[in-house]
Amino acid sequence: MAWVVGALLVLGLWVAGPGYGQGLEPIPGAAAQAEAKKLVDEVYADLLAAKTDEDRAAAARVLIMRADETADVPAAKYIMYDAARSLAVEAGDTQAAMDAINGLMKSFKDDSGGFLDVAAASLQSLSRKARNDTQYAAVAQAGLAVAEQMIAADKQADAMDLLNRLKSPAMRSRRPELISTYREVLDELKTVQEQTQQIAGDLAAIKQRPDDPALNLSVGKYLALYRGDWQAGLAMLAKSSDEALAAAAKADLAGPSDTKAQIAAGDQWWALSEKGSNLEARAMAQRAKTWYRKALPSSSGIERSLLTKRLQPAGQVKWGDLVLEPGIRTWIVVDGDEAGAK
Repeated sequence: MAWVVGALLVLGLWVAGPGYGQGLEPIPGAAAQAEAKKLVDEVYADLLAAKTDEDRAAAARVLIMRADETADVPAAKYIMYDAARSLAVEAGDTQAAMDAINGLMKSFKDDSGGFLDVAAASLQSLSRKARNDTQYAAVAQAGLAVAEQMIAADKQADAMDLLNRLKSPAMRSRRPELISTYREVLDELKTVQEQTQQIAGDLAAIKQRPDDPALNLSVGKYLALYRGDWQAGLAMLAKSSDEALAAAAKADLAGPSDTKAQIAAGDQWWALSEKGSNLEARAMAQRAKTWYRKALPSSSGIERSLLTKRLQPAGQVKWGDLVLEPGIRTWIVVDGDEAGAK
């Protein structure tokens, strides 16, 4: 969902999802893991015996580095990442723990989402070990990253449960933006959950009546606006009973490549977002921005100024790597591409 991705971009934290990457190994079987554990326990006995949190955190990072370098024995790689995760959790090192879980996710195929369950359990343990604002913030940020992947794996209930459990660390982080993000994500997850229950009948009915305009409207809105599945949602909205939504969906499905048509496609979603409310409005505004980003590089003049303004967060204007304060000078710099902003 767009709001979670936006939150992670702001907070600068990412976790690989289940099935990430190409050519992943299957998770080693129990016998292979047991054999590899004997090898790892012998080779890295000194690291695994670390006694202090500082030494455990250092040991975890060494094991992650060694696992990253291991390609010929998948079971040993698996055991090293998992041992690193365990040491990092004991040490209260959230970043190292998430790095280890990332290593597992990027190396092994996990269709069941078991690594996400491991990540959730690790974060709950880490939240109990946190002792200062920075540690609380690290746990809460990682929670958002894991929740995003849970949502992508269609595990919304698990995502809500995790974020509810980590709401206390978020509050204790004393990071206003992080606290606000938690509240917004939980509110929207609750809304999606409620909508999922309400739409159950229509989801069943549309299988029998795939061309019903009213059903295409309700199910199309649910898929596109609540679940972020625009590919399936657009096709339904194009056949829906809402003329404005149908027109926007058809323009979107046409996949325009010229600048004016891309802006026009975005404008239809933007206009609809101004009439919507809460989650639906934000979803449509994000869809509009998808087209505005495509059009921006080849736009010019007043059109470029408008796209730039709509693509920026409220109260901010970006120019290069700078975030500028709104004002007359900002308009000169952004619209004229003037170098050396002051």
